[in-house]
Amino acid sequence: MFNKDSRLDAIYCRQSVEKEDSLSIQTQMDFAGKLCSGEYVIIAIRAIQERISNVLICSVLCRMYKSGRIQKVIIYRLDRLTRSLFDLVDLWKVFDEHNVSFVSATEQLDTSTSIGKMFVMLIIMIAEWERENTVKRITDNYYKRAELGRWVGGPSPFSYELSTFVFQGQSIKSLDVDWERMDLEIEIRKKYLDPNVSLGKIKKELNEIGTKTNAGKNWSENTLSRIMRNPASVKATPAIYAFFKELGTEITSPIDQFTGEFGCLLVGKSGASTRRRNLQILPL
Repeated sequence: MFNKDSRLDAIYCRQSVEKEDSLSIQTQMDFAGKLCSGEYVIIAIRAIQERISNVLICSVLCRMYKSGRIQKVIIYRLDRLTRSLFDLVDLWKVFDEHNVSFVSATEQLDTSTSIGKMFVMLIIMIAEWERENTVKRITDNYYKRAELGRWVGGPSPFSYELSTFVFQGQSIKSLDVDWERMDLEIEIRKKYLDPNVSLGKIKKELNEIGTKTNAGKNWSENTLSRIMRNPASVKATPAIYAFFKELGTEITSPIDQFTGEFGCLLVGKSGASTRRRNLQILPL
């Protein structure tokens, strides 16, 4: 029986069932057990996927963290805890928040010491730097694809469908007009110009005649609102250019292309953490 008022060490062992030569649970326990300072609990997991084991350790230990029962997590080696630098950072933040140290039995790493903490902080700095650079690379690639006329991902606007085009000798995915849906969208927009017609009324009419959305579902006011806000089917004119410029949108295409012959493609997100949006000409 454990003393309910004492703080415990937790020996965490993980064995991959996919690898025949994976270090056994017992061997990990033997190494880690030598570093226990008193009462301890053993958490042994045989997992197919490392991500699953990380979720399990967090869920199993979470209640003990919050109750103050765990003082130290002991592992055979860092890669038994996780092989992901980002996951290690996230796990350490949880440990640190609940005043829990962790020790690697074979790597002379103990975060209860100043050197051990310094080592982990160095890992965190490297991981955060890599995370920021990864996000930047993905973001830059996202907008570069948009500038080249490639579809950046996600469902296509209502009046368009994804098609394959040859651009500069390469096959790319981009948008092509679905004229049947475009005619319906034009009709919807014309109806909404009437100040006495609401989105709710348009929704009701569309559902009554059996017209479906791109996803094959009944219409909702939110679905109609998204269509109305999407400039893909709006002629790109100087007025549209000025409107989005006023909103702080980054506009890729020069103003002399806003001749009323094309539509606009708005990509990116706006919100508390992301303000960058990109508007470009979309050939019809």
